[in-house]
Amino acid sequence: LLFLLASAPPTLAQITPANPDAPGSIAGVITNEEGAPVADAEVQLFRQDEYGWPLARIMRSDAAGAYRAALLATGAYRILVRDPVGVYAQGYYPDALTFDDATRIMVAGADVGGIDVILRRGGAITGVYSNTNPYNMYARIVAATRSRGLWQEVAAMWLDATGAYSLTGLPPAVYRVCAYAPPYSYDGLQPPTVCYRDIVSAIDNADDVTVTAGVTTTAIDLTVGVAGDGAVIGGQVRSPAGVPLSEIDANLYSQNEQQSTYMVGTVKTDAQGAYTFRGLRPGRYLMQFADRVGPYLTTYYSAATWMNEATPIV
Repeated sequence: LLFLLASAPPTLAQITPANPDAPGSIAGVITNEEGAPVADAEVQLFRQDEYGWPLARIMRSDAAGAYRAALLATGAYRILVRDPVGVYAQGYYPDALTFDDATRIMVAGADVGGIDVILRRGGAITGVYSNTNPYNMYARIVAATRSRGLWQEVAAMWLDATGAYSLTGLPPAVYRVCAYAPPYSYDGLQPPTVCYRDIVSAIDNADDVTVTAGVTTTAIDLTVGVAGDGAVIGGQVRSPAGVPLSEIDANLYSQNEQQSTYMVGTVKTDAQGAYTFRGLRPGRYLMQFADRVGPYLTTYYSAATWMNEATPIV
């Protein structure tokens, strides 16, 4: 028992000095696959707190590829190294593809050396982002890979207008490329608006995009507003006498597992009272029908007066 206790790795609490605010440091060398130093590489330090892993420090490697982050508070850190030029792929210490796969570096009032990162030659993904909605042109373009049973973001960029995009410095791997357009969810659960190629149902159904070292994978286009592989909800609105009603607002709502709803969109019925919603993801939906100018009462599908009485469409 004594031998086992002595051999167990120390916890952060055990190695924290008497003064927990004593500064520490992290240092290492950035090299390429041939062992040559990579100068001017961007080193990003993330420090864990109660809210997650905010960015704590950014620095550059020197001519010898060396870097040192001094005066670090006690805690857990992760490191991302990027090549601003985009020749080398980004890399998490020690050789991880995603943030969650990066090794935690514990700092507790001492210098931590040997935190070296090898940058490998990267590739790129380019394409054109298009959006048929003139009011929400901006979006976040993401390249994600499967790790630990989840799709994890490897690289991303923001676009404030439709047009060409480019994701550079990508490690060779197989990715799914998606666009996240408004409205955004801040709980991390929002599905992509559209993925390559024209997939709106789920990222699991998107086409693979393979990135090869030193190669740019082109024509990975993303278009918001396409029907893609989405589902369709449609029908006809009639009066109690069976007469088709035109110009009725058909309002579609999405309902999550907690019974919360948000509006997906509105269309007006045509001369035959018909309406259609296309490009819908799998899930639960509710329909509301409103006559804005005529004598008919607002009704939910099917024949319900209130939303909580509506029949879900799955």
